[in-house]
Amino acid sequence: MDTTLTRPPLPPVRSHRFDAPQLREAAAAGTLTRLRLGSYVDSAEWIGLRRDEQARTRVREVVLRRRRHVLVSHVSAAVLWGLPLVGRLVEQADSLRFDVNGGRSEAAIRAHRSRLHCEGVELDGLLVTPIVRTLVDVALTEPLVTSVAAIDAALARGLVDPEALAVELARHGRARGLVRARAALVVASPASRSPLESLSAVRMFESHLERPDRQEPFPSPSGHGFDVDFFWRRLGLIGEADGDDKYSLRGEAFALEAVLAEKERENHLRGLGNDMVRWGWDEAWRPGALCRRLESHGVRVGRPWS
Repeated sequence: MDTTLTRPPLPPVRSHRFDAPQLREAAAAGTLTRLRLGSYVDSAEWIGLRRDEQARTRVREVVLRRRRHVLVSHVSAAVLWGLPLVGRLVEQADSLRFDVNGGRSEAAIRAHRSRLHCEGVELDGLLVTPIVRTLVDVALTEPLVTSVAAIDAALARGLVDPEALAVELARHGRARGLVRARAALVVASPASRSPLESLSAVRMFESHLERPDRQEPFPSPSGHGFDVDFFWRRLGLIGEADGDDKYSLRGEAFALEAVLAEKERENHLRGLGNDMVRWGWDEAWRPGALCRRLESHGVRVGRPWS
């Protein structure tokens, strides 16, 4: 279930060539947060950012302070495209190099060498790899939990289609990480509404559980219908991935209203003859935990996903 809100612009970064004493003192006092040498942001604004927004701020600061050309790629490009990060911290900016002697990393920039050339596109004032190349690079180099969440978000927003991803992956031939990247394309779905749903699907795939339907519609009293995150038709089992922010986006009053509405929704769905199981980030994150929970409701190992 999509609970994404429009976020405010990224906080301004105070950049200086060196760490001035007053900046270090402010960081020690907790009023400023140090991103890197000479770069600080207001701590209150920093804490209010999601992890992907913090990553975007770091990447922009690193790249904008470079004097030479940088083509932002991989996970760094993904965050600039506004895609979610799952299971990944960004401390460096990723760049793509096509020269034979390229690929040398630095303290703040991790360089990736490739013989497959691509033209960069301007995004938010920076030169980044196109969305299709970005996602394939992420799929080849990152764990499934990271790549599937990014691909799902791009598919859901209409930024890319599965065919384009398959064509781009084929261009990479027998690249390292090919098996993992192919798996990411199998698991990815435009029906995913949140990073938690993406993570949940990865766990089901890794546990070889039978593949559920996604966003299955059910009738509702209002006539608008209810879509559920996961549905195992054989069992009449509904699976709902409930993130921590689902009931707390607009304060306590909204949270209470959302909880009551969700309870009414669940009662209606159960009244249609369905069983229901819910889980959150903690259960989905621990390998095997979600699998055991679903197996206790009758979900079993099924055919390989395709």
